[in-house]
Amino acid sequence: MGNLLKSRLFRVAAVVLLLAGLYTLLGFYAAPRIVRSQAIDFVREKYGRELTLGEIRINPFKLQAEIKDLSLPDTDGKPMFAFRRFFVDFELSSLWRRAYFFKDVQLDAPLARAVIRLDGSVNLADLALPDEADSDEPLPAIWIQRFALGEGTLQFADLTRRVPLERQFTPVNFKLDNFKTTPEGGAFGLTAKTQNAELLEWRGKFALEPQVSSSGELAVTSLNVPGALEVAGVELPFVIPQGEMNLRGSYDVVLNEPMRLAVHLPQMQLNGLTVRARGLEQDYVTLPAIVINDTKIAMPANTVSFGTIAAEGVKADIWTMPDGTLNIDQLFVEAPADGAPPRPPRRHGAGTPRLQAAWTRAGCEPVSAARCCGEL
Repeated sequence: MGNLLKSRLFRVAAVVLLLAGLYTLLGFYAAPRIVRSQAIDFVREKYGRELTLGEIRINPFKLQAEIKDLSLPDTDGKPMFAFRRFFVDFELSSLWRRAYFFKDVQLDAPLARAVIRLDGSVNLADLALPDEADSDEPLPAIWIQRFALGEGTLQFADLTRRVPLERQFTPVNFKLDNFKTTPEGGAFGLTAKTQNAELLEWRGKFALEPQVSSSGELAVTSLNVPGALEVAGVELPFVIPQGEMNLRGSYDVVLNEPMRLAVHLPQMQLNGLTVRARGLEQDYVTLPAIVINDTKIAMPANTVSFGTIAAEGVKADIWTMPDGTLNIDQLFVEAPADGAPPRPPRRHGAGTPRLQAAWTRAGCEPVSAARCCGEL
């Protein structure tokens, strides 16, 4: 009897060891090869592109996976999306948590490149696939205890403009803690910096159920005003060659129908703004400091309100033109259709006196130099 028990135990142990060895072999060696092959074939079939992948590691005992040096090319051959390292730690406790529970997700040095092509299409739209799933299906239960994105790079290019526009944000860092696809959502923090040292800081909460919503605080530091206007596609009749903006505030948004948005900016500061006519090199107006208090934006009411607006040290350099008009009138003259700049004024000679030297009106005394310069 004892020998029989020993024999059965031996066979059970042998089967267990065999299964464990097979599981180890499949997890450590076969699974990475399968992941690589399936990913490359999928991208080749769906997008007609060649995905490149570096080292792939899978630990079947810890339920961890790591992928290095992935790159998805755009149609021009440049990377559309890439990263140096992706790591995910899946927990077996998902079985009794009744949710896909990820203890740790890390994305190191990702790169995303968004391009508006000459035909107006956006390259990222290439990633969309036909929706084969029922859109009414509820979201799967997912819980991410910690998600961290570090040292990211976001590139943007608009090739439809007469002079192609390119911008880059780096480093981009993002953290998300205890995120759930339930009304609790999760807390996040985002920081992004441009090549011009502009800084965005954004912190708040984000939820997907019962509707997509977010609330929190954001701050923008040293935002280059000319660059921001250029990116936004805002065309003014005059030129703002320099100036910075700083702002800080809170927001609350719900992406339902209609969208609900409430933004409160206690203070916005504009520093070092200058204004000049198109095609000229001299600043006509200088605004060293503008402070806008208590700005509120609301939707769907579609309202924008301001508390107070204060400007300090405003200066304007004004003189008469040969035709009797003022030079500052050029600030509101649209550029010719051919793109040629307005004709610059003659600064010296008969018929073009500087205001601070001699600007008279009928029945008035000459204006003082200080008033002519518009010093407030």
